[in-house]
Amino acid sequence: MANSLMLLHSYILVKIQIKLNNHNRAARLLNRVAHNVSKFPAHIVQILTTTVIECQKAGMNNSAFNFSLILMRPEYREQIDPKYKKKIEALVRKPDKSESEEDFSQCLHCHQRVPDYELLCPSCQLALPYCIVTGAHVIREDLCLCPSCNFPAIYSEFLKYLSTDDICPMCTTKIDASRIMKLDSGAAVDSFLTQSSDMS
Repeated sequence: MANSLMLLHSYILVKIQIKLNNHNRAARLLNRVAHNVSKFPAHIVQILTTTVIECQKAGMNNSAFNFSLILMRPEYREQIDPKYKKKIEALVRKPDKSESEEDFSQCLHCHQRVPDYELLCPSCQLALPYCIVTGAHVIREDLCLCPSCNFPAIYSEFLKYLSTDDICPMCTTKIDASRIMKLDSGAAVDSFLTQSSDMS
């Protein structure tokens, strides 16, 4: 259930990030969704096509190539939007295997460096809660909760987002930015982590 919500929310966030012209975030989110595309059977071609486009824009060319290969399968090829089909075919014919590196930030649990969009720490094997604004895993030093749904967010990113839209991207409740409180003590963060692990 939690994993399905995460994937669905990641897909919803893609539209927000594209609108904000943040193609790197959109590509990272789509990469996550596309690796689980079987959970969206009615939207496979649409998701993979958007993933290819956004990955290219973000410099994730190897990812774009790999998802293009999937789109070229007989069961999907004829469903590709004609305006993207030639571009995707060209990607397969002349692949660019370069890939922009993902940024890293610390695991909330063990403090090891983890790729921003990884939600399972490879060091301690503990789940990393994701930000409801960016979809990246949250950061201990910059953590807050939505005052309505209590889902976590990167504090600075939530404030930035609320300067352009006053609706929580998770619960769609109107949020007053002055109500966003940073969890500024280690005890508060640890309490949140305990509660989130109990719910997962």
